Amino acid sequence: MSNPTNNIPIVDLVIIIDTSPSMKDEARALSNAAENAINCASTSCPTELRVTWFGIEGTWRGTNFNQTIRNYLTKSCNVSDSKLRGRKRGQLKSAGAQEDVARAIEDICDYFDWRENAARAIFCLGDEALEGGGEKTEREDIEAANLAIQTAKVSKVTVHTYCGISKSKFQEGIKREYQRIASETGGQFFTDEDSIQGFNAVLEKVICGSNPVTVSQNKASEKTNLTVEMKDDSTTNQPQILATGLEDYAYWIKTVAKEQAGKDNQKKDFRRGRIWA
Repeated sequence: MSNPTNNIPIVDLVIIIDTSPSMKDEARALSNAAENAINCASTSCPTELRVTWFGIEGTWRGTNFNQTIRNYLTKSCNVSDSKLRGRKRGQLKSAGAQEDVARAIEDICDYFDWRENAARAIFCLGDEALEGGGEKTEREDIEAANLAIQTAKVSKVTVHTYCGISKSKFQEGIKREYQRIASETGGQFFTDEDSIQGFNAVLEKVICGSNPVTVSQNKASEKTNLTVEMKDDSTTNQPQILATGLEDYAYWIKTVAKEQAGKDNQKKDFRRGRIWA
């Protein structure tokens, strides 16, 4: 997935956000961090980067999230509205349609106008359950996550996720599903703890984590480190202490018994009166 002209990877990054009121601060903070994060990433992991920002069934004034997924896909990509999985604003109670994060991932994977030969990535942000929001992960949220993961894999899209601050006592369950989507599609998972110092570092990591060259180099480095560690472990001559208490027996089998077997196989001289087994 590289540009044949200059060998710089082409990357399409789509950033989508839950537009329920609780995500307003994240929308502003991420937008404010964008320019600096992109500049930093251009040095640490150069790409021919295209970043597109979408709100789920809503927009945030004064931020980069100034267009909705539905508006872009139906008007710029000529996708029939009836094909979209995301539900329309007002179709669900409260801000449910604005929190359809899993369905938003599906629609972007399937219908966004990805550039030819570009590495595809999504960074999605929310703070409630994945299927229409809610304070608790239920069966429908897990099934929605499964569909999002399956669609991303088929479309070869890396999905990075961010789960914001939640007052729900079931927030750990919500975070687990956000994390699962990221891990199963090769992406990174973030929480509010990662953005304490701002979104600059988070967005830079997302950009570099969407760069196929950087990702390949990191995997190669991890594999090399693992190989070195395994080699170091295998070259030690010190017997390991086994917690089972069978270490002495295991050592005897490998050494003493082997030596004894060698002696037993040697030719024995005949001695009168000896009884041979």
